[in-house]
Amino acid sequence: MATSRVHPEFEKTEAKQSLAYFNWNMVFRNLFDSICGVSGFVFIDYALSLGVPKEKTGFFLSIAYLACLFQIIGLWVTNYAADRKRFVLFFAYLEPLMYVAAVVASLLAPVSLRFPLLIGLIFIAAASVHLTRPTTDDWLATAIPERIRGRFIARRYRLSCFVMIAVMLGMGYVARYINHSYSLGFACFLIAGCGLGLLAAYMFRGITMPKTSAESRLDWHDIPQILRHRLFTRYLIATLLYNVPFWLACPFYSVFHLKVLYLNEITIAYLMVGSFAVKILISPFLGRWVDRFGPRRMIYAIAPFYGSFFLIYFFSNAQYAWLVFPAWWLCAGVGDSVYNVASTTALYQAVQGSPVRQAFFATYNLSCLFLAAIGAAAGTFFVNACKNFTLTLGPFTFGNFQLLYGLAFVLFVFCQFSTQLLPGREQKKALPAARTESA
Repeated sequence: MATSRVHPEFEKTEAKQSLAYFNWNMVFRNLFDSICGVSGFVFIDYALSLGVPKEKTGFFLSIAYLACLFQIIGLWVTNYAADRKRFVLFFAYLEPLMYVAAVVASLLAPVSLRFPLLIGLIFIAAASVHLTRPTTDDWLATAIPERIRGRFIARRYRLSCFVMIAVMLGMGYVARYINHSYSLGFACFLIAGCGLGLLAAYMFRGITMPKTSAESRLDWHDIPQILRHRLFTRYLIATLLYNVPFWLACPFYSVFHLKVLYLNEITIAYLMVGSFAVKILISPFLGRWVDRFGPRRMIYAIAPFYGSFFLIYFFSNAQYAWLVFPAWWLCAGVGDSVYNVASTTALYQAVQGSPVRQAFFATYNLSCLFLAAIGAAAGTFFVNACKNFTLTLGPFTFGNFQLLYGLAFVLFVFCQFSTQLLPGREQKKALPAARTESA
C-alpha cells in the first residue's frame, strides 16, 4: 500500500524557515534581556532610583535563577498539553507582561513595598519562561541539522553579538540622559523593552515543531537513565564546577561599574561593545575550531583569559577604572566567544540520539540555574558581610566588591580543572562500504 511522503525539498525549505524564525526569536530575546535583564545597568539604575540598597541588588538575579525550579512543573505539565506549541506561546507572552506588572507596581507602591514587589513579580515572570525552557531547548536542538551544528551555533552567536552592539550603544545613550533619581524615565525604558519580549514570543508562531519535540513525554522512570548517562553526567559536573566563580561575581558587574568605578552608562555601553566586537571578529572561526579540536581543548585554552578577567577586577577601583576595558575587550571577549560555542556543542554532543532529551535539558538547566541562584545569594551575603571592611596593599584599596572578585579568582584557579570531564573531539562516523546486490 502506498504511503504519503513529504517531498524532501519541502522539508528542507521548512527547516530553513524554522531556523530563520529561531534566529529572529533570539534577536528580539537578546534585546529584551539586555534592556530588562535584572543584572543590567538599566534595571539596576531603576532599582537604585527606587531606593533599593546596592548590596541587595544581587537578590534580583538570585530570585530569577531560583525560578528554574518551575522547569520540574513544566516537564510534568507538558505531558498533558494537547498543543505544546500553544503552551509555549502562552507562557512566552506571559513573561514580559508580568515584567511590565513588576515595573508599574513597584513604581506606584509605597517605598517600603517596592523591593518585595519587584522580587515577587520578577520571580513570577522568570517562572513563566522556565515552565517552557526544556521544550524550547529540545525544539531548537531538534531543528539544527547535525552536519552543520557547530557552524550554525557559531553563526547564531555572531548574529547575537551584532545585535548586542546595537542595543548596548542605544541603551547607553538613552540611559545617560535619564536623571538617576527619575524612576519614571527608567520605568518607561523597561516597559519599551518588554514590547521586544512580546515580539520574541511572536516569532515562535512561524516555527514548525518537529514531531519528536511535540510528542515526547517525561516518565519519572527516565530519571535513572539520565543519571546513568556517563557522558552527560561528566558534562554536567564539569559545567557546574567551572561556573561557580562566575555565579558569585555576575550579579554585581553593573553595580560595580556604576557605584565603585563611577562609570556613566555610555562608557559602560562602550565597554560591552568592545567585548562584542572581539566576539564578532573571532566567531567565524569558532565552529571549525570546536569541530576540529573538540570542546575540551578549546575550553582549556581560554582558562588564562578568564583568570586574568577576575584578577583585573580585583585590582580595579575608581582611580584605575581603565583596567576593566582590557578585561572585557580581551579576556571576556575571547573567553565567552569560545566557551559559549564549545559548551553548547558539548551539550548537544552529550545528549544526541536520546529519546528523552527534554529531561536531559531540564536536568541541565535546573542544576545550573539552581546553583547560580545559590551563588548569587552567596555573593550578596558576602558583599553585605564585608560592607564595612577594607584591605589596603600599597596603592590599592580593596573593598567588599573587589574582595568578591578576588575570591572568584582563587576559586577559578581550581575549578578550571573540571574541563577534563568534558567530551573531546567527536569522531566522525565512517561511511558504510559500498556493496552490490545480486539479482
